[in-house]
Amino acid sequence: MIILVFAYCNSNKTNTIPKDAPPVEVGIMVAQMISFDKIYEASGNVLPHEFVNIFPETAGKLTYLQIDEGSSVSQGTILAKINNAELVAQLSAFQLQADIYTKTEDRLRKLLDVNGVSQAEYDEALTKLNTAKANIKVIEAQIEKTIIRAPFSGVLGLRMVSNGAYVNPQTLLCTLQETSHLKVDFNIPQEYGGKLKRGSIVSVISQDKEYNAIVYASEPAINSNTGNQKIRAKIQADITPGSYAKVRLKEKTKGILVPTYALIPEATANKLVVMRGGKVAYAKVATGTRQAQNVEITSGILQGDTVIVAGVLFVRPNSSVKIKKVMKYKNYVLE
Repeated sequence: MIILVFAYCNSNKTNTIPKDAPPVEVGIMVAQMISFDKIYEASGNVLPHEFVNIFPETAGKLTYLQIDEGSSVSQGTILAKINNAELVAQLSAFQLQADIYTKTEDRLRKLLDVNGVSQAEYDEALTKLNTAKANIKVIEAQIEKTIIRAPFSGVLGLRMVSNGAYVNPQTLLCTLQETSHLKVDFNIPQEYGGKLKRGSIVSVISQDKEYNAIVYASEPAINSNTGNQKIRAKIQADITPGSYAKVRLKEKTKGILVPTYALIPEATANKLVVMRGGKVAYAKVATGTRQAQNVEITSGILQGDTVIVAGVLFVRPNSSVKIKKVMKYKNYVLE
């Protein structure tokens, strides 16, 4: 039996550039410190300037209900009343008592001036009068609790009850929002918190529109769980309260920018192709702010280094290249 064995090996064949190949033509840029907008984006929520759930202060049957859903009301407008007939009757009784005690106190005071009554008799009459007046104030306060008023001017939400319903302090009647002014709440990392002061301007993007908002308050402490600080800004905009918003912070800074396409991403680090001593080399770099077309390099290269930005895929380490074009930034675009 004859066994024929055929072997083919192509393991030594690699897709390398021949040593005698002409230098690769590349485009380069010289790393320079340039001014640019450092941008950070945060998620935020648009809130009404004021918001409240309207609950009654006491239990009872609704005898009046004037909640016109979606309408504007002024501060102090009566929205609802709870049956207070018993309290009104008690108030009348105490007022009648107060009238009698007032006359008695006035008469005894005049007699006391001429020693017609004792001091003890007058003091007893005065005590009864003061007690009646105090009872009147208590009943008036209880009656006021049966009247539900708008605590501020705003827009009424949906009515949750009907007239004649029995309600208690846990019964939601409606909501009230003051929407002529809006505010935006957002969280930012602590390193940005110190850069936002009262009066700082931020951009707010919501419902495909961009607005300016003015920072006016912040939490004094950093959240220890997230490392973020809560910021609040006021905004004049036609946005529905409760909407999601993207808050954009801009800071003028200086740094080295390179085009995003020149960056070589790897599992453990990013690299740039640079020229050192006339030869091609790879530099591990750290990145910072990313823009649509550029990325900030925070370490790995220095101002004045030559960075290959065109022809990156065709060069190899320690090889020579032919510089075809020197590119420069113009309005943040490398040309």
